[in-house]
Amino acid sequence: MLLLPHERSSLAAGLGVAVHVQLQPRRNQVYHDKLTPEEVREIRALHAIKAGNQKEIAHAFNISGPAVHHIIHRRNYKWVE
Repeated sequence: MLLLPHERSSLAAGLGVAVHVQLQPRRNQVYHDKLTPEEVREIRALHAIKAGNQKEIAHAFNISGPAVHHIIHRRNYKWVE
């Protein structure tokens, strides 16, 4: 089940996590990242509070499980704090 940004925020809020989601145009980057920096931060926050396993988080953001693993372990999106 794919969650919309406001639904993901509601899920995080129900778990007592402050996740700020804004709809902004994506940056013009050479590699055209699939996720915005805000979405990367949200993935890391959801994993940190154990809001779901990596497969569930991947499904919510329409990305692969290994992509979530790489984001969490900072192999991808290293530049996002």
